[in-house]
Amino acid sequence: MFNVGADWDVTDTFRVSGDLRFTDDYFSNDINEIDYRVGSYYIANVRMSYKPTENYEIFAFANNIFDNRAPIQKSFDRMANKPSASIIAPREIGIGMKVNF
Repeated sequence: MFNVGADWDVTDTFRVSGDLRFTDDYFSNDINEIDYRVGSYYIANVRMSYKPTENYEIFAFANNIFDNRAPIQKSFDRMANKPSASIIAPREIGIGMKVNF
């Protein structure tokens, strides 16, 4: 796994941040069966924030900006009697506000 991130204070009140995580191939089970091998994947996230006062912040973010839908774990579902997988959460975009009292 490799992670890299950066924050840039554009002004005293405006900040841009981003990060990228890369995960190489791995096996989801203890005996390294090829059917349960998870391929490499990456996730990129960005965030912008505006903080006009010490107690007030408005922000916007995008997680998994390239909408990568790779599996992150593979297993055998005994109830369905077939393989199953968990995948990366889909792209998420949002805005918010934080107020400190």
